Amino acid sequence: VQARSLLCYWAVRELGLSVTSVATRLGLTQPAASRAVQRGERLVQKHNYSLDDRKSMKS
Repeated sequence: VQARSLLCYWAVRELGLSVTSVATRLGLTQPAASRAVQRGERLVQKHNYSLDDRKSMKS
């Protein structure tokens, strides 16, 4: 769930894809993808994850 949430967050916020597009590509409903984006945002903030810092992903 965490990996999917991070993927959804980064796809929407960093890559500029729409939530609907991400949902379709991942086989999710639009509301589920929206919740995943929100969970991903909380994870990024809580753990200070960054696409540029791969070391931060190890925990």
